[in-house]
Amino acid sequence: MDPIPNTPLPALSPLRGQAKTRLLAVLIALLAPAVQANEGPWYQVEVILFAQSDPYRAEANLKSVRPAYPDNRVFLDADDGAGDPGELARLSPADLTLYRAMVPDRQLRWRNPREPVPYASLDPSERLLGDDARALAGSGTYQVLYHQAWRQTLGTADTSPWLVVQGGRSLGQHHELEGSLRVYRSDDGHIAVATRLWRPRFGPPAPTADPAAESASPASVWPTLPAPPSRPLRSLPGFLAPAEEDSPEGFDTAATPPPAAQTLVDLDMLDQTQIINSRELHYLDHPRLGALIRVVPYTLPGDEADQTSADLPEAEQGFEEPSQDSDEPRD
Repeated sequence: MDPIPNTPLPALSPLRGQAKTRLLAVLIALLAPAVQANEGPWYQVEVILFAQSDPYRAEANLKSVRPAYPDNRVFLDADDGAGDPGELARLSPADLTLYRAMVPDRQLRWRNPREPVPYASLDPSERLLGDDARALAGSGTYQVLYHQAWRQTLGTADTSPWLVVQGGRSLGQHHELEGSLRVYRSDDGHIAVATRLWRPRFGPPAPTADPAAESASPASVWPTLPAPPSRPLRSLPGFLAPAEEDSPEGFDTAATPPPAAQTLVDLDMLDQTQIINSRELHYLDHPRLGALIRVVPYTLPGDEADQTSADLPEAEQGFEEPSQDSDEPRD
């Protein structure tokens, strides 16, 4: 629903006496996220990514891989919530028009307040794999590099965004684990998970027997890692932005200098696509990396469920679990 009238932009001079209202419009513009219409059922996704020891190093990594971030990507907690239609209702028609001119059309769709914020990291108390993460961390064999849970709808392979992953320790510009993953609907309607993850290791370059032969073949040298993508920033429209010398904290766009170059000496890649069943715990295997993934249907608050929340464990309240006699098809 679009509550804002589509009228021409008025001259700015009549708005001089409405500074307070215009400031409210600016604040709403800053808070209005670029949201997409959420269609279809909601799911809670939880992912644990970990490294596992490989003392024998039986499988060597290929140097011909080329890690990259997809263009269609999102970040956890990048959405600060949509503007409040109640606040917009208090604006004059002229200021509503100004607001419309400042905010792209794709940002003028209001989210159903009953729906969760997509790709917002959940509190640890809402996760379902806490015991699994603790078991991995305490095993002495595995190192948990990333553990997050969020809610989303499932798009197709053409529309579903990739979630940017940065896990483990910071290694200068990079992290122990980098890349992206996504959960989506495959062409045949099944739930699929795809990973494009890598674990870099840096150090002094290893000696080579024939440097000339190595330099002649791109596949014989480690690739250049892509720079980690930056989170999208919201800014004031150009005609309202403060002068550079007066920029307050939060509007400083000066880039920090890149860290000193690091030499990549090894690179583990977890590049897989797998069909999964909802509600079941799935494991993606790799000689030195691993992933535990669970995707569970999420029932919006207020919707009728097959079970009452009192019948479910506290961590799974809000989820719809099929009964043993249910004829519901499995994903």
